[in-house]
Amino acid sequence: MGYDDYKGILDWIGPALWQFFLVAVAAAALGTAIAALISIVRYGPSEAFYKVWEGIFRAVPDLMLSPRRVGAIARLAIQETLRRRVMLVAFGIFALALLFGGWFLDSSSDHPERTYLGFVLAGTQFLVLFMGLLISTFSLPQDIQNKTIYTVVTKPIRASEIVVGRIVGFLLVGSVLLTAMGLISLGFVIAGLSHDHRAEVTEFARIEPSSTDTPSGRRASDNAYYEAQTRRESGHRHRIELQLLDADRESLTSEGTGVRWVDLALRTQVESGHRHDVILDGIPADGKRLERDGLTYTLFRDGGLKIEVQEGLYDVVGLIDAWPLGELLQEAGATLETSGPVDILVARVPRYADELSFLDREGGVAREGVNVGKMSMKFSYIDGGSSMSRAIFRFIGLRGSDFPAERVPLDLSLRVFRTLKGDITRRVTGEIIFRNTKEVDGRQVVFTSDPIAFESQEYAIQTLPIERRQMVNWQDVEGNPQRVEMDLFDELAGETGTLEAVLRCNDPGQYFGVSPASVYFKMKDASFALNFGKCYLGIWMQLALVTSLGVTLSTFLNASVSLLSTLSGLCVGFFGQFINELASKELEGGGPLEALYRLVTQMNLTGEIGDGGWLSSADEIVLQVMNATTNIVPDFTKFDSQVPLADGYDIPFGLLAIQMLVTLTFAAGCSVVGYFALRTREIAA
Repeated sequence: MGYDDYKGILDWIGPALWQFFLVAVAAAALGTAIAALISIVRYGPSEAFYKVWEGIFRAVPDLMLSPRRVGAIARLAIQETLRRRVMLVAFGIFALALLFGGWFLDSSSDHPERTYLGFVLAGTQFLVLFMGLLISTFSLPQDIQNKTIYTVVTKPIRASEIVVGRIVGFLLVGSVLLTAMGLISLGFVIAGLSHDHRAEVTEFARIEPSSTDTPSGRRASDNAYYEAQTRRESGHRHRIELQLLDADRESLTSEGTGVRWVDLALRTQVESGHRHDVILDGIPADGKRLERDGLTYTLFRDGGLKIEVQEGLYDVVGLIDAWPLGELLQEAGATLETSGPVDILVARVPRYADELSFLDREGGVAREGVNVGKMSMKFSYIDGGSSMSRAIFRFIGLRGSDFPAERVPLDLSLRVFRTLKGDITRRVTGEIIFRNTKEVDGRQVVFTSDPIAFESQEYAIQTLPIERRQMVNWQDVEGNPQRVEMDLFDELAGETGTLEAVLRCNDPGQYFGVSPASVYFKMKDASFALNFGKCYLGIWMQLALVTSLGVTLSTFLNASVSLLSTLSGLCVGFFGQFINELASKELEGGGPLEALYRLVTQMNLTGEIGDGGWLSSADEIVLQVMNATTNIVPDFTKFDSQVPLADGYDIPFGLLAIQMLVTLTFAAGCSVVGYFALRTREIAA
């Protein structure tokens, strides 16, 4: 089970136990049949039955392991690994890769954190698995070939303890190497992405909100009035905008003609997947006040600016233009710097919706949205304009205590499908409303919030800061519209914590693509360092799978054959889904034999093979054997947490628990098989 389809360990355990039971029964039956055939060849039919049952009954006490003897074998395995210096070679290659890899990593890409994390994680995974492959498959066959194994088996030690001890010893070596790689990789990633920017305060230029007539040529935010650009660092630069946050709205009435104060802030815009916090160096922590022409200006170190009117009223624009920003900052003696990158190495903890449903173009309930083609199978689409198409995310069990701040982050991860170019200066727009149906005076009443408009940011996670206090509309018994302010969780969601987020696309001819994870409330971020460690734990579990398989195969195969067999198992683990698609004929081109024939004869995938019935039959047998193998070797891709780590999502502990159970079960099964194989090999010798 991977990150995308993870629901919970309770949902997983039932089907997993049933599959384990089927595989265990099949493996036991196959093992008994093989043991019977070997016994018939060695001892004849009359003795075979007794030998098989003797081996089964003898296995029960032999599988009761002694920790002391297992520890002794593990210590020998560690000494043997260190003597061969495989660990030092792997670490040396890793160190050289980091030493020169930083020269070639592009820190100016859209998401440099993915580049850095992909580099260190892929390199670590390859080196650690390669080391585990070598030490697990060559150790025991070489000991048997050199006859050094007899110094162990002549002692009061069981075959099962030899197998388990070697697995434990090799894993301890790999754990030390993986820990060192993980700590160094974490420092490499943080150091490689760490940077800040500077900007000249004299370069701020006056702009209009939402205008494209800006120094950078980029469209300004809908509340921006000044813009400047930072110096280029790490291959990129950021736009800094002076944005209007709030004003004296009480004066903006039919009786008033202006405002008495405005709150503004300097904000960096997202570039290369991150932003920075603005720092006004030279400004005290409690702010700096300046006065000019009856106005009071208060600058704050975090880039905040408050302008207050001493007498009379001003319009918002006139108040902002009264003292040009560059001159104001110069007069205050401020220099502009930024913090390190923000929102680049994070571990978001999402609160996903429990249900996702749709409304069709006429407003009827639909199980899924519009299908715009195979490229979008993961997403269902809703069309915009006058269409009634909607995506409804239903949350159950929300609690206000999980979101203590006055503003709640709502993350959107949307896709956009365009049937026409539209306005190239604006993104596709949409809106979200929150609603809930509650019983009032014996009838069902629908409470809906005011729409929250936004512009989509395709292929990026967009965060909307939602006020917990929302204006909510509903109708009383007589049908009169009512309007009241409610807390989003404590009042609108109510005791059941039920809340619906209804998503709409506003632009005609455009579509929003959504999946169950496209809209979620963001809870408090977890530790990135801990999340990084969870990802490395996934690599450790892959190492445990490879080591267990390699030691088991080496109990009855020579070194080269066990290496190739373990490598084949590794390929099955990484490409199991592809094998399943081949076996179910979802992919064109046939199986391996037919594909080889097409490659040699330079035939395309859809061409008919004359008299190729025998080839298809042979392929069918090969594919069914390969498909059966995928039920034995775990899917290694399910232990890979690189995608959620690079995307900035917290890896759930429940998912790690599932992966660990699979790892321990597979290792235990391999140990049992290795025990029987090693006993048979010793008897034969």
